[in-house]
Amino acid sequence: MADNYPSLLDAEFESYRATVLSRVVPAGPDAVRHTVRRRRRNTTAAAAVTALVLVAGPVVGYTLLGHDRGPAPGPAGTATPTAPASPTAGPSAGPSPTPSASPTPAVPDGRISAADLLSAQVDLPPWPAGAAGSCIADNVQLLDGRTGRVPDPASLMRLLYADVDGDGVDESVAILGCRPGESPFQQVAVFDRDEDGRIVTLGQVFRTESLQAYTGKASWIADVQPDTAGRIRVQVGDAPQTDGPARKWVQKQWRTYGWTGSGFAQVAGPTRFDPNPLFTDLRVTATDVVFVDQSPTELGWRDGSVTVTVRNTGPTDAETVELTLEFGTAKMRRTAAGWESCSTVDQRTGTLFGSVRCRLGPIRAGAQRTLKLGLENSEPQPDEGVAHVTVGRPDSANGYIPDLSFRDNSASFDFH
Repeated sequence: MADNYPSLLDAEFESYRATVLSRVVPAGPDAVRHTVRRRRRNTTAAAAVTALVLVAGPVVGYTLLGHDRGPAPGPAGTATPTAPASPTAGPSAGPSPTPSASPTPAVPDGRISAADLLSAQVDLPPWPAGAAGSCIADNVQLLDGRTGRVPDPASLMRLLYADVDGDGVDESVAILGCRPGESPFQQVAVFDRDEDGRIVTLGQVFRTESLQAYTGKASWIADVQPDTAGRIRVQVGDAPQTDGPARKWVQKQWRTYGWTGSGFAQVAGPTRFDPNPLFTDLRVTATDVVFVDQSPTELGWRDGSVTVTVRNTGPTDAETVELTLEFGTAKMRRTAAGWESCSTVDQRTGTLFGSVRCRLGPIRAGAQRTLKLGLENSEPQPDEGVAHVTVGRPDSANGYIPDLSFRDNSASFDFH
């Protein structure tokens, strides 16, 4: 019996293997490969699902938000072929719109017609000091002086246009005049419009400095011209506007003015006039007359003389010099030599009547002429005498040439 027990046990284990273990997948290399293939299929499936979610999610989102709006399909066969889109380009709806800027207010147009300027009430820049009381500046309605006659109290003499302040539009540049006498005071003023369209005064470019001639100051605005930079060129003269031969003796010069942001300032050109090279500068001196009693044969008459000297200290020759002598009211006559160039003297008696004119002829620059004139009278002389000198043109019908300084063209003398 003991020998049969192992055999029975072996038989049971063989039966177990045959019936149970045949259903178990062996855990060898084939089983491992089978497990790996199964896991790879599961992983690939999971990755595909994840990728689908990542792609489909934005597409669905853009679709829901209305961003995926392609062109509507056209009829079959009529669509124009298009190049494939770049794989990196995102959805495009054309150029990005430029943000609209705030509208810039329009610059008022300062180009004012003469009719509008003449019909408006304007405040003018100040006139020269000498025009006070004659030329008004506040709330003025200008008169039309473009015809040549300058009316009182203020008139428009000329109107032109230029962009003087650099704002891109023109302003109105006006030559204005005020004529309290024969020669007008003048100024150049600029007018503009404000945002409400009203005419306003932008500023004064220039004004005449004096009505006296040949003092080194500007007494006449002869012309006005704008340049390409918007500056104002003013041509000024050293004597008031005049006609006739004297007009060519006036010195002229151009001065340029520019806008500073608050007014006008001179930026180029001279500021004063040099002595006029066309003029002479004559100076006259005279001695007092001292009378002495004559010899007994001429009782009641006294002898004396006056010495008059004329110097030409100017830069040019004086072609025609005339000396005028005033001797007062007492009876007087000439004596001795020195009177040859003088007129209005009674040639028979030698009595002097009123004014005596003596033509001295040319006096060259730097030269002088002296006259010693003998006099006699029969009674005390109550009046003082005056010697006055002028220089004329060679053709004296055209008047006298102005002198550089009038203050030394006359000299007085007394009788003793």
